[in-house]
Amino acid sequence: MKKTWLKVVSLTLALCMIFSLVACGGKKDSQADQTQQQDTKAGDSKGEETISGEIDALLWLSSYPEVVNQIREGFAAKYPNVKVNLNTMTGNSGTENLEPRIASGNMPDVTSVDISDWYKSNTEKGYFGDISETDAWKHQLDAIKDQWTTPSGIKYGVSYGVAAMFIYYNKDLFEQAGIKDLPTNWEEFLDTCEQLKQAGITPLSWPGGFPNMFGHTFISAGVANSVYRKDPKMVEKTLGTEYDYSGPDWVEIFQKNVDLVEKGYVNKGYMSTDYAESVRLFNDDEVAMTFQGSWSAGDVLTRDNVGIFLPPWNEKGEDLVGLMGGETGFGIGGTSNVNKELALLFFNFCAFENYENFQNETGTLPIYPISVVPGCKVDPRLQAAADEIANLELSAPLAFQLFPSAVYNAMRMLGQDVLTGAKKPSDVGAVLNPIQKEYIQSKQ
Repeated sequence: MKKTWLKVVSLTLALCMIFSLVACGGKKDSQADQTQQQDTKAGDSKGEETISGEIDALLWLSSYPEVVNQIREGFAAKYPNVKVNLNTMTGNSGTENLEPRIASGNMPDVTSVDISDWYKSNTEKGYFGDISETDAWKHQLDAIKDQWTTPSGIKYGVSYGVAAMFIYYNKDLFEQAGIKDLPTNWEEFLDTCEQLKQAGITPLSWPGGFPNMFGHTFISAGVANSVYRKDPKMVEKTLGTEYDYSGPDWVEIFQKNVDLVEKGYVNKGYMSTDYAESVRLFNDDEVAMTFQGSWSAGDVLTRDNVGIFLPPWNEKGEDLVGLMGGETGFGIGGTSNVNKELALLFFNFCAFENYENFQNETGTLPIYPISVVPGCKVDPRLQAAADEIANLELSAPLAFQLFPSAVYNAMRMLGQDVLTGAKKPSDVGAVLNPIQKEYIQSKQ
């Protein structure tokens, strides 16, 4: 386990180094290569109308109904005799959707999956299946593949895209507030928020009602800049020892979020704000900034007056640590009820054959080289921001990749509790350490 996760850490850096090549695309090597790639994506069409059966799919795509329709209609056109019962996940995480299915041993044929200890552990137990023989796996960026590989070598997922975190900002509102320079550290970020507030503009939309975004935003940025910067191999400790979360760096992570709220820099009703509302507030000019992922580009880069900067959670005088890794992805079930042949067929359609359509709808950063998916379109603003991460000395994965799932889930709950006053930032060690200890004991 330790060695595998050390690879995750080092490969995240490798991903950053190659990303600019991915986003920019490149010339195809030869006409023969083009023909081969087209043939690979098209597949063997013989017998498609004779393939029949019924499968269940459970996907984390609730924010993208157009993509769901795309998948339904495209797959039905290609395989008219295969019935797909496609449902979208709800709630705060994929794990809460899948835990009942795991408990009953009745997994969906195709499902959304994430890069985390929980998914890897349950893959090892046989609840998720191997997808290594698919075109989707073979063409996925090499720097991401190890993140989707369990300690015993099972390949269980292909990302929707490359996950990176940004702050999207409204250029007109910044100009209205007289802001000329973008913030490059936490002190400057607070000054920017204060300047917006003094101009009568709400600085930031904050999805306090959606713990999943809590984890991707202030927890991930805080971990990267307060903890990971000092120990890039921390995952060896968090997944292998009774790691201690009670230090001042951990208190700081949660205190920064409290500071934003107490200073009045977030939208009203922030504790009930979900992802869709946080995006709406930004798109309707009710806030000047929104802290979102690369997967949100299709929702927020809809106007010319939107810009991007990296979340400046670093202290003054310290270099910024970026955030980049593999995004949520597609996988298959591994239990005996799963029709593996049809599951792999539908999986590969979702993850590879339909990928260009999917990427164009979501605007995410492509998980395949542009030479393989030439129809993908990356917004130049998103590309420039990703290139900026690639040029940093250090980048970290998102927080959910660095901790035991139970500990990470407790972090997100603590994030909400400190905002309601139920807990204090200084309670972080008392909350997380017992969960960490129980996790380590369960492995022995």
